[in-house]
Amino acid sequence: MPYPAAVASAVWDRRAIRVRYRRWAAPQEVTRVLDPYGLVLKGGRWYLVTAAAGPVRTYRLSQILRIEAGEECSFGRSAGFDLAAYWASYLTGFDTRRHRLTVTVRISPRGPSGLPDVLEQAAVRAVERAAEPPDAEGRTRADIPVESVEHAEQELLRLGVEVEMLAPQELRTAMARTAEAIARRHRR
Repeated sequence: MPYPAAVASAVWDRRAIRVRYRRWAAPQEVTRVLDPYGLVLKGGRWYLVTAAAGPVRTYRLSQILRIEAGEECSFGRSAGFDLAAYWASYLTGFDTRRHRLTVTVRISPRGPSGLPDVLEQAAVRAVERAAEPPDAEGRTRADIPVESVEHAEQELLRLGVEVEMLAPQELRTAMARTAEAIARRHRR
């Protein structure tokens, strides 16, 4: 965790911090002055819950590029703020905010057993909820939420022949191109 002492101290002392932060949206690097409400550990990653002239927000600590202590005066947290309740609400909406695309796949009878090892829980749940019964080959059709075509390709390639991409066509093309490149490399 970058800057652990500075962040923990700012949370404890209720002292504002100024951070340089790398985010996924453009512009990627931004500077923010934050009132740190608390730290949360999830899946081995630390997150900083803050307020800054607006709603409560969450920042991944590993994306903080630089940190400076703010004013010596402390800030007051919003009355009734509950870190645990905020975090539960944040997680509920996280997959929806992040998964902006759905891909359609057919998964072999053996495929679902390997899903928890290669896919996120949201994708595993989507396959478990697949409404259609298996086809004549025993394959199940499912819609899986993903971040992007590129991310889906990286994740789903790990299932090999146990999964077939049906849509979008862009993902089918990318998977075929990658599979052909792998085959060429291994024929040498």
